[in-house]
Amino acid sequence: MAKITLTQIQTALLLPVTAAFIEQKLGIAPTERQKRSVFWDDTQYGAINDAIVRFVKSRRDIDINTIPGDRPKPAPKTEAAGGEGAVAGRTRPRHSIGGGDGAGDCG
Repeated sequence: MAKITLTQIQTALLLPVTAAFIEQKLGIAPTERQKRSVFWDDTQYGAINDAIVRFVKSRRDIDINTIPGDRPKPAPKTEAAGGEGAVAGRTRPRHSIGGGDGAGDCG
């Protein structure tokens, strides 16, 4: 039996997966850990592959329209919050690159 790494598994599957996913979602525990490295036996590769197929198939009937596709949008900026380009918590305008009085030579 040879040890295989997460990198080898990812390369073979052409999918980015994490050790936590393999262990927690697929239920396949690694055989060894060395510091931050995680290893499985090469004989477990077929089971990992089969478990990924089962996992993907189990997600097939999910209503994809109920899953948000975008990150939440930030709250719109208002005049009360400082107007266009305002940054929350900032009470003074930014200074120019040339200095605090805006008279610096930028070019």
